[in-house]
Amino acid sequence: MTMSEQEKLFDWRSQRGETFYADGKAVTPVSRALTLRFGRWGAAVWNRPIYLEIDDNSQISREQIPNLTLIGQLVSLAAAIIIGMITWLIVKIYRTW
Repeated sequence: MTMSEQEKLFDWRSQRGETFYADGKAVTPVSRALTLRFGRWGAAVWNRPIYLEIDDNSQISREQIPNLTLIGQLVSLAAAIIIGMITWLIVKIYRTW
């Protein structure tokens, strides 16, 4: 690894997986990886599939893969906010009695 690669705090890149064949079509998964480097102490990698590239000899199409992790995180955040607001409201009403 060169010095310029070590100095990068984060790296965001897309990479293609190994092509496989299904129903006479070539299918290639494509993912995006975010790499966070912490100097000599280590790194963290978040890798997520983004689409499948399908080649059926006449055209190439892309089938998007939904980001269920992000959807789950947003639902959890919304639930936490709602629960917090309800708890705050109950405590406020209870204290006024």
